[in-house]
Amino acid sequence: MNNSQNQSNPTEQTQTIDFFQQLNENRSQITNNVFLLERTIFQLLKKYPEVFVYNEQLIHNYKKKSVDLYLENGLLLGQGAYGAVYSTINPNNNLPAALKVQENCDFDQVIIQAEEFKIQKKIALHFPECIIQIQNKIVISLKYMNTYRMYAYLDLGLGNLKEYQMKLKQFTELQFNNLFDCILDSILKIHSLKIAHNDIKLENIINTQKNGWVLADFGCATQYTTPYGEYPIAGTRAYMQKSVRGALNNNLKMFKMNLFKKDIYAFQLTMLQILYPQDNIHDLQQILDQQQKVHPRIDSLYNNDYFTIKSQFLQKKFIRATVIQDPIVSTEEIKRKLENNFKLSFFHKVYQDSQNLPYNGDMKFWIQCLLNLALQEFSGDEERIRLIMILDSFVDKYSCHVSAQEIFDEISFEDLTQFEYDLYFDVLEKKGQKMLQLMLCQGYQATLQEPNCNLKFQEAELLYITGEWEQAKEAINSIRDELELENDEMLLKFICLKARLNGQWIKTREEIIPYLVNYKDMIQIIIEWRFILMDSIWQSKSQNILNKTYERRNHNYNSQESEKYQNYQETVTLDFSKYIKIFYSCIREDLTIIGGSVIKMMQNLNYDKYAIFYQGWIYCEILYYNIVYQSFIEEFLQFIEQNLEGYYFNWAIYDCYSKFLVYKKEFIKAKHYLNKAMKIIENDCIYNQFTLSHHLFQLQIQEGSLECAETFSKTIDFINYMPSSKLTIYLFAILLQDTIEASQLNSQLKLRDFINQAVEILRNQIVGNRFASILSYENQFGEALKNDDFFALKQAMWQELPEALIATEDEKKHEEEVLIGFSRLFQLAEYQDLRLKDETRYTSRWLQCVITFHDIGFYIQKLPKHIAGFVPFFYEHSCFRSGDQRKYQEAKELHMFIRMNASWLF
Repeated sequence: MNNSQNQSNPTEQTQTIDFFQQLNENRSQITNNVFLLERTIFQLLKKYPEVFVYNEQLIHNYKKKSVDLYLENGLLLGQGAYGAVYSTINPNNNLPAALKVQENCDFDQVIIQAEEFKIQKKIALHFPECIIQIQNKIVISLKYMNTYRMYAYLDLGLGNLKEYQMKLKQFTELQFNNLFDCILDSILKIHSLKIAHNDIKLENIINTQKNGWVLADFGCATQYTTPYGEYPIAGTRAYMQKSVRGALNNNLKMFKMNLFKKDIYAFQLTMLQILYPQDNIHDLQQILDQQQKVHPRIDSLYNNDYFTIKSQFLQKKFIRATVIQDPIVSTEEIKRKLENNFKLSFFHKVYQDSQNLPYNGDMKFWIQCLLNLALQEFSGDEERIRLIMILDSFVDKYSCHVSAQEIFDEISFEDLTQFEYDLYFDVLEKKGQKMLQLMLCQGYQATLQEPNCNLKFQEAELLYITGEWEQAKEAINSIRDELELENDEMLLKFICLKARLNGQWIKTREEIIPYLVNYKDMIQIIIEWRFILMDSIWQSKSQNILNKTYERRNHNYNSQESEKYQNYQETVTLDFSKYIKIFYSCIREDLTIIGGSVIKMMQNLNYDKYAIFYQGWIYCEILYYNIVYQSFIEEFLQFIEQNLEGYYFNWAIYDCYSKFLVYKKEFIKAKHYLNKAMKIIENDCIYNQFTLSHHLFQLQIQEGSLECAETFSKTIDFINYMPSSKLTIYLFAILLQDTIEASQLNSQLKLRDFINQAVEILRNQIVGNRFASILSYENQFGEALKNDDFFALKQAMWQELPEALIATEDEKKHEEEVLIGFSRLFQLAEYQDLRLKDETRYTSRWLQCVITFHDIGFYIQKLPKHIAGFVPFFYEHSCFRSGDQRKYQEAKELHMFIRMNASWLF
């Protein structure tokens, strides 16, 4: 084995026109990692964290003993070229919804969807009654490179205006006036936000149960500064003014126009179609182009600007209502359609049948292959049947009764297809056979006439895991075109592994973290990418403080998330079951019950030593410190010494054991194992050397050893050897945080002077950096909460928070941070019954903050429930304690009003 990680010292008439320019897909062959990731799912999640959430599609749920899968579920409402829409229940809120599924979208189509959603979200923050809203975020999944599937839950409408026109034939006066007022109200409100819909037509007006007629489909919407200007021509040709249609006839893509008047024209034309359903659209265009008088409501819109029309409309004092209550299609009709849709029914039948498979827990990939076959189009049934027969032959291979060696021996490499190879590879993975996977990968490649970059990457990763780093480096460097890799995750893994094997990890780590944080769950990433990232999920396991390096930075708060944010330093209880291998013979809710028997269990199942090491490493991470942990890790260390002597990754286990021994105050033994780890990585990546040096420093501080001064100096040197970056500042900040904590806990006089000096040295390292003020606020905030100290928390809010907010790059967090701070401040005041003299001044200011931030528009959709509820409650109580009866009565009425209207207000 060679640890080559040396980084030591130093267009139809009624068809919507789309003129979005296609981004250049001919990406040049450069090795810049950021450039390679610019058109991947990671970039989408990084750029639009408020829009998308990643869905793996298949995650096994051990409590339900089934697979959680975003399916095309529900009753089919409609199907088109880009996907389908289903009537269903949104599992996030248990409310009726329309599930819009868009398949095989490329990167540019996803970007368009993201921009559309951002506009809808902005409207929904201010005028949710005017549009069909997207509920929650859009779920996005990845199949192949540049091939995405999106799932969006939308408010469920009763039907669109075109469908109602065909059904009703003629609207009554009441129905028409209600329709006219609802849509004009929507147009005025979205334009008050300087947003033009740009595609108002019959199909994009939806009837709803609660809000009457609303606008839908904002795919052509434009955010503008001024309504008149040169803008891209977007929308449906037939609904455009004469001058704009003329521009299209001259092949113009940009044209000077008034976007408000463009929407009004489309609205007028739509209303004419309702009044005169028998007339063709060309004749109706002539009415508007010549400004003929046909109906007083429509006539009143001629030649009037936004302010005039709005002023006239406000005089009506319009209140939304749904006049037409009947849906276009009944549930019974939809069910009949569903029964006739063989493909959809087959898909659901396949999924349901797969849940009864005997080895379901290990067959996620197999099930996905089956579902893909159900959806895939074939020219004939023969190919589908052949592939299903292959799948059927693999069911028993997942059984514990068939050994991995038996399965491997039956493989005929000369006749092996890619489909069969993928299944064999997965079976061997589930049976814990890294070496057989490697032999399969190399054997299959030997039969191919041309190199396959996906297979070569699999080989490189397996060689890396098994300790053959020189061969792994040779394999990964032989991949010439990274963009031929199968999917985005493989591309990012390739970037990371290549950096590790070529001594470029420090720089690459800095670049890739922003792409990882909005991908999967932080713990899942660190566990799945265990060998590549190597970071622990803990910043301090003994204190249950999670590693925040991969933590998502966009705080899209709901009550649960905000509570987690507030308690980030308090004891955490995490469910790790979905991240680990659970064996059929001993599925348990409490992982600590099976901790001590895991190694023997895997040996009995004939797992190879590398698979056992991987699972053991995960258990070292997820088991909490207790007697079971000690029993397990000592058994694991014995296994390592017997089977994996000289294995590079052993250092991580020695480090885990050392930290546990420090927790047990067994410092001499802890130092012994830490030294064993250090010997393995003494010429390794600087980051790994820093990690162990940091742990040794923590050990020596707790031990009270004066040797900590020398270790501290070495630890600082390791950071300084790294290229200056956000990572190095973060490491200084973490080291400072630990040292400050040590200064507060350590009562030994002989170390006090050194620790104070160390704190000053570290503060000087980050002085002038934005981390300094942020860290200062977080330290004071956390310390005040820990000690239940109202006045310390108030001082942090008044003195440190303003500077921390200025230093924060994410301006979207500012108002949330203020409200979170106020919330905790007055919880302390209330529960400690402090009876502050100027309490009402602070609580009224807090209430003003909530009202002001909500009025100007939060970046989040809803206020955290605990804040929305606490504000009026605390204000009422503070007024009561002040003895001012007038203020108290007013506060009491305000509290009652907010409580009664909380769902509408917030």
